[in-house]
Amino acid sequence: VAAAAIEYEKALAATGGTPDPYVAGKLARTYVELGQHDKAIALARPLVALDEHDAVPAVTLGVALAAGGDHAGARAAFEQALRVSPFDPAVRCGLADAYDHLGAAATARRERAACERLRNQHP
Repeated sequence: VAAAAIEYEKALAATGGTPDPYVAGKLARTYVELGQHDKAIALARPLVALDEHDAVPAVTLGVALAAGGDHAGARAAFEQALRVSPFDPAVRCGLADAYDHLGAAATARRERAACERLRNQHP
């Protein structure tokens, strides 16, 4: 995964001043996998703002924010992803975790149930 990050970084640098959203998204997700959450957030946040109809950067942002302890920010990112992709278990599971950390137990239970249903449908 570290080798992939290096290649994505090279590709991103080659784009000059305007980062390619595809490459930036791949690099952000790779940073999440490497535990480099601040770097992932820095790349994913502009992508979320760029296209509110693309759930992937919102999920990446939510995962990175949650890992860094910003559960309110993660909730907002996952809620944006939910509007686009309500049947993605990663979205529902991320929301369940965020709501749980924020003390919204009933909402967390609802999202956890949706998460489990979706996981069972798409193993």
